[in-house]
Amino acid sequence: MITITNIGVPLKECRNKLGVTQKEIASKFISRNHLSEIENNNVALTPKNAIHLCYQLQYFSALKNIKVPFIFDDIIQESEFNSEYHLIKSAMAYNDSVLLAIKKTEPVNNYSSMKEVYQKINHNLLRACLYHNLGDSLGIHRNYKEQLDTYLKSFDAVRVENEITMLCELFDKITPLMFRLALYEEFVTLAHSFINELKSKDKSIHPKIYLNMSLAYSHCYKLTESLECIELFLNNSDYTSIYYPQALLMKANDFSMLNKFDIAKDLYIQSSTIFLERKEYDSYYLTLSNIIDLLIAQGEITESPNSINSISDSVRYYISDIEAKISKSTINPITLAKIYTNVAKGYSFLGEYETAISYYENVFRMDLQSDSITHYFKAIEISIPCFTKVGKLKYLYETYVKYGHLPAINWNKQLKLIYEEVLLKIGVNLIDCSDNILQEIFKSLIIIKDYDKKLYG
Repeated sequence: MITITNIGVPLKECRNKLGVTQKEIASKFISRNHLSEIENNNVALTPKNAIHLCYQLQYFSALKNIKVPFIFDDIIQESEFNSEYHLIKSAMAYNDSVLLAIKKTEPVNNYSSMKEVYQKINHNLLRACLYHNLGDSLGIHRNYKEQLDTYLKSFDAVRVENEITMLCELFDKITPLMFRLALYEEFVTLAHSFINELKSKDKSIHPKIYLNMSLAYSHCYKLTESLECIELFLNNSDYTSIYYPQALLMKANDFSMLNKFDIAKDLYIQSSTIFLERKEYDSYYLTLSNIIDLLIAQGEITESPNSINSISDSVRYYISDIEAKISKSTINPITLAKIYTNVAKGYSFLGEYETAISYYENVFRMDLQSDSITHYFKAIEISIPCFTKVGKLKYLYETYVKYGHLPAINWNKQLKLIYEEVLLKIGVNLIDCSDNILQEIFKSLIIIKDYDKKLYG
């Protein structure tokens, strides 16, 4: 029987199995010397210290994925810490099931029970590890909303400690999820808080954070703030950075939206040159296609016939150049969908609507296959004038937009707003309403307004 006076050997065995020092296990609660005395059986272990050591051992167990036994039963079970001790046991049992689910790529069970137990854990770092593992498991089945919520709980738990490494790792996992769910304003708020956290601890700030903040601001159409963040990135990095041409590309996009076309075009050319030098062909082709988008924006506000003709010639040149190059390359489907969108916009600008529609339909199919639903709706929104020109708007609605034909979607606020805008634009542009399409659109709007995610599992 393990007692308060002979706990030393099993305690030391657990610590050695985890590969951690006495100082790491003792942490801030007891001194390293006192722990040494306990391990040597020179002093008795109190239930109060036992519960702390239990938390520490299980924290490193979850962090390192190395299982250690619960050795404090006879010391804690008759004490005031008994219920807390059994809570830790329950949490670690759940963690075992989570790790098994990850290994077998299966969904986790008792998710709500896990969250309830984890939240009651009276140890920030252990709770952070448990939520972190749970978040990883939720990602397997693309449960992005719950995964983000779980990572944020882990982030909140760990930020009161000095574990900056874990904090940075979590922030890197949180960032793409917030972008996927279009939580741009929420991301900016979190990023500012995270930067202040790093500054308060005199830790370096990775320039990529500023780049992500710029992207978020740009999505919110706060272009001044976006450009300020890009400058912060450029001031804290150099040409050798893997993100340097991406920053130039983003800067060009912002200037394009500000209608500063000459500056934007120069930046597009700079970034495309670097992408080509580095053999980053996907980004190179995308940048070339963005020049088409830039030229179209310039053409739409130009009144001079000579200028419009010149812009049209440039659009045709870039379309031909891109079509020739991408036909010989393998490109990431999401990137290719964005390139095709710009090419389609180019053909529409040139008045070649049927060719534009063929490109748009390729984009729709590719987006659905790559689970890029937000871009899917944005692509549809961009295509509406083109389908309207050739009298195929009803076909667009029936084939790609109609609520009943859409795949099961995990709707979020941004996605709902885009879909609502698409429906309204289609409704405004439809002329032939004899088959009650407007009534269908109205019903779809009501359904989306009253959306409940449980409808989609």
